[in-house]
Amino acid sequence: MVVQRNMGTAQILPRILIMVWICVAFLLSGCGGNLPISAPHLTAEEKALLRRYGRSEERVVRWPDGNIDVYDTTGQRELVQAALDHWNAVIGGPVMFRLSDNPEAPVKINLIDSPYAARTQLCIDSSSQIYGATVEISLRHSQNPEIYVITIADVTGLNTLAISEDYGYIDFEEPAIRDLARRVLRAMYRVPPGYPLED
Repeated sequence: MVVQRNMGTAQILPRILIMVWICVAFLLSGCGGNLPISAPHLTAEEKALLRRYGRSEERVVRWPDGNIDVYDTTGQRELVQAALDHWNAVIGGPVMFRLSDNPEAPVKINLIDSPYAARTQLCIDSSSQIYGATVEISLRHSQNPEIYVITIADVTGLNTLAISEDYGYIDFEEPAIRDLARRVLRAMYRVPPGYPLED
């Protein structure tokens, strides 16, 4: 004959508390495996890349997560879209640049009559977040797809001037430069704007 006994609340409660205490101690000791307890971080190599090829030597400067609208007045919508698609694929995640018909979009691409092929101006707030960009493309170069790829690279936060200084030219079809841009942007968009870059 089996006799079943019901444990009283006074006997069950201490056992439950002991089990909870063991679980908490286990998790706090770090023995809980690879739990995502800490925020993403950058390696020393990634920080060095961002100091050189980002927009600041001190902090990560980038767009906030989400969709970033781009207003194009060049009439070269297909070239702009191809450049946006290229850099969206490189970033691979939290930010998506997309064409918009809204003239108040944070990114504006305009044609100008200038001896320079193009120039980009970024608006950056005190928290190292990009909140606006103006791209000006010369009428003489407005049919060149490479100009759009380079200027949108600037818009993402990539420092194309530094790449040009180090490589003597800028060509995102060149494997070394393409890989560099991918590594910089993936690191940049893995951490929040303002992430410190000191070692």
